[in-house]
Amino acid sequence: MIDDSAAGALDRAVASASWDAVMHSMNQDWAELLADHPEGLLAALEALPDEVLRANPRWSMARTYVSRITRGDAADATRYRHAALPDRPDTLMDSLAELTSRAAGHRAAGRFSDARDLALRARDILDDVVDEALGEVQPALPEFHYQWAMALDFAGDFTGAIREYTDAYDHAVVGRHPLVQLNAAGGVAWIHALAGRNALAAEWLGRLPQAHDDAWWESRYSVPARLAQAYLLIDELRFDDARILLAERVEAGQHPEYWAARALLQSMVVREPADAASLLVTLDAQTAGSPAELTSAGMSGAMLALARSALLARSGYLPDALRVLAETSVVPQSLAGQLLLSAQACLELLAGRYTAASRIADRLRSAATDSPRIVTTALVVSAMSELRLDDLPRALDDFRFAAGVATTHEVYSAFVMISRGDLRDLFDADPGVISSEMRERMLSRGRASVAGDALARLTPREAAVVAAVLASESVADAAAALFVSPNTVKSQLRSIYAKLGINNRQQLAALTRRPGLRR
Repeated sequence: MIDDSAAGALDRAVASASWDAVMHSMNQDWAELLADHPEGLLAALEALPDEVLRANPRWSMARTYVSRITRGDAADATRYRHAALPDRPDTLMDSLAELTSRAAGHRAAGRFSDARDLALRARDILDDVVDEALGEVQPALPEFHYQWAMALDFAGDFTGAIREYTDAYDHAVVGRHPLVQLNAAGGVAWIHALAGRNALAAEWLGRLPQAHDDAWWESRYSVPARLAQAYLLIDELRFDDARILLAERVEAGQHPEYWAARALLQSMVVREPADAASLLVTLDAQTAGSPAELTSAGMSGAMLALARSALLARSGYLPDALRVLAETSVVPQSLAGQLLLSAQACLELLAGRYTAASRIADRLRSAATDSPRIVTTALVVSAMSELRLDDLPRALDDFRFAAGVATTHEVYSAFVMISRGDLRDLFDADPGVISSEMRERMLSRGRASVAGDALARLTPREAAVVAAVLASESVADAAAALFVSPNTVKSQLRSIYAKLGINNRQQLAALTRRPGLRR
């Protein structure tokens, strides 16, 4: 009995060396063959004679592409590499394929700006083509748009990336291309989640296609979607669920280009300083084993800087955490730049430099209105800075504004980027601004004070109280040294303990004896 499936037709054409029939079958049923018969598709591409490949150069690039995505870690090369064509492409399909392949090669090598430029050139060529001339390239449009989206995404051009991912998704739905559907929907969801547009992220996650149980491509192509899901869990302060999802569903080797994004989310769910230090060692080892371009440029460079800074701060090295952010070069107006500034503002707040934190927050509030994540973080930092600078009315206004944005967009993680002590003080100023359940969840998951530079966060007056208490036998003696009442010292100590995340004088003494603390 003759197998009349797309796979059967392709295999018969290859067996009979009918190369025109092979190319016709691949053109007509590319998406189905890639999803359901990848080994046969790759065998067909590898069987094409040299003279056929010279006349149809796009199949050479298709062979490299299919080999890379189906063999994964078993592929010979460590990353995708564009194979230069011997002749100048002379058809629309070959021109677009050549530009797209070059863009993928640049992206894989960390030359993100070059990849973006090539993707935009290819898009411009396509936009100039009349609809009647698109027939030849129609089957390839889902993957063309998806590859262009990746180039723009990793270069930090998220507006352009969303446009290309959306076009890729729409063409994939029409062309029944589940791989691109999954990747494109996940890519849009990830960008929206990164900006804190969580309702839109959830909407795109709802568009993911259902893969059958033995689909070879599901685990690899679901990585962007899984990252978006993990970020939504983090924003709901469900850190344990996010940690499990990242460990079990986003393996490092599934989609290597997203390893920086995975590291960023891992750094956000670490709780203990020892775990943060361990993850930092792993991250630095991975970075050292990667080409410098892949770890310092584009969104990958920004996300790795954010991850390293968060882990350094959690491990107790606040000055080093700030230095990492300061040394990372990005466009300040971009989402990457705004994320770095948000992290810097939070660290300045942890260091007790309230005026500096407030200045950064003011810049962000006026520049990032399309990113609920940035707006919420900036408002929280502003509120806390204003509270410490004794401007209670403005602090309450900003805190209520932050709570409203966070509740609307479900970006509660912005509140746990400051210390539990600071957060408790904000809630004390307005206990009803957020539901009691979410308030308790925030306080339980908020940062402890940064151990490595904890005393740097204290005001001069608080530092003087600490010095007097530690030098005295009793609160009464400390009060006498400070020329205040014992009740005043007790009140100031309660505030200091909350800010440092400790409960008694013994813990305060132990904290001040840790290496690296300034007294």
